[in-house]
Amino acid sequence: MTRLANETTTGKVCDECGRGIEKAHRRYKGLLYCAACYKRLFKKRVCPRCGKVARLPVASPEAVCASCEQLAPCARCGREGRPLGMMTPYGPVCNSCAPFFRKAEPCAMCGELSSRLSRYPAAGIEIPICPKCAAPYLKGSCQACGRNRKLYDAPDGRRLCRRCLEKGEILCETCGRSMPAGLGTKCRECSFREALKRRVHFNKAAFLTERMASLYDEFATWLDEESGAHKAFLSIGRFLAFFMEMEKNWACVPSYEKLLARFGAEGLRRVNLPMRWLELRHGLVVDATAREADSERRRIAATLDSLPEGVGKDALTEYADTLMEKVRKGRSLLRSVRLALAPAAELLRSSKNGALPCPEDLNRLLLDKPGQRAAISGFVNFLNKKHSIGLRCVIDYEKKRRNGQISAEKELLRLMRTPPRAETCEDFKMKWLNYSLAFFHELSLDTRKLGNEDIFEHGDGSFTVHFKGKEYWIPGWRASER
Repeated sequence: MTRLANETTTGKVCDECGRGIEKAHRRYKGLLYCAACYKRLFKKRVCPRCGKVARLPVASPEAVCASCEQLAPCARCGREGRPLGMMTPYGPVCNSCAPFFRKAEPCAMCGELSSRLSRYPAAGIEIPICPKCAAPYLKGSCQACGRNRKLYDAPDGRRLCRRCLEKGEILCETCGRSMPAGLGTKCRECSFREALKRRVHFNKAAFLTERMASLYDEFATWLDEESGAHKAFLSIGRFLAFFMEMEKNWACVPSYEKLLARFGAEGLRRVNLPMRWLELRHGLVVDATAREADSERRRIAATLDSLPEGVGKDALTEYADTLMEKVRKGRSLLRSVRLALAPAAELLRSSKNGALPCPEDLNRLLLDKPGQRAAISGFVNFLNKKHSIGLRCVIDYEKKRRNGQISAEKELLRLMRTPPRAETCEDFKMKWLNYSLAFFHELSLDTRKLGNEDIFEHGDGSFTVHFKGKEYWIPGWRASER
């Protein structure tokens, strides 16, 4: 008789004799044994580890009793003393590692495979479900106090913890304001204020002088008043490095010029709240002109650093030095220097291997961005004077027109290959009209800005667009489908 034929309604069979069993008499290393096979294959003898008498497998002289097996380290994580999760062919595994050895089965509620299925009789759940489906029935965020606890249905439809359900609102022992009972003895604001004081007390140990420690404490008090205890608690730690740097360099509140020289405009923006506090409480005077100048210098340096090493970067650096000399003489502004270097750097990035630009690179830039012609002309004149490369700031408008038509033609072909759906037909129509005007009539126009009376659709699917007293005929895309 085959093993399959011997299976009972439970689907279990003895792994030794193959007979069907309602319940296994012993499970050993993942194998099931009936009562007869258990008595035959497991004989009483002394456990070699603990010395107690137990039924041990005759085929394994080094086998130990079940109690000693369970005391062994987890076969997966190696930890000892953890609660037993299950016995595997590899040895015992703790309750944390047991899900990794279980076969994934479908959740009875959502149907997703999971190896962490459980039943929860206390919550009225008698079917195996995954932790995700069980979470709403076990614990969640109370809709009154926000704590993660076991929830109950309130008469008003909210899900509340037991404290909030039974006691409702109580008074805070610190400030006397009303609060949900689930918060305990202090409201959220008072709890965060106490946590803020503890954090400030801990952070003050980082200072070497009592003066800076008291300034940090004073700032924390102001921050609590300005933005509330919660935000102050979350952000006070970010500003510790700023106060420590002030102590390291000056041991007091310095002038704005010194702060700007040390941190830069970008660094001072990151400590906006301490800077406001210094202005309001310690009379710090902010020099907006110096701040903007520092920002411009930082942007200029970033533009120069964006280029790879090579002749091109050297030329741009030399050009920047020339412009900065004009700034020092009062003949130019830092903003003008930055605006002049930006298109010059873009031109150099288009050249290969950090070399100087060629006429094709300049023509490509001017065709793509003709508005940069005036800004790039100074750098072009500088290159021609210093390196004699013969560049000319001339826009080839005919080539620009051809490129525009080629681009519009590509878009029209793409639209013809993807007919519109009903829900996107209006958007498709606007795109078709825009690219058709550019291709057939060399007219750059956003038809979405026109009124409905300016666009007329004929019966054959073609269109007539009225613009500035002229009519422009456009074929319909439906004609291309026939």
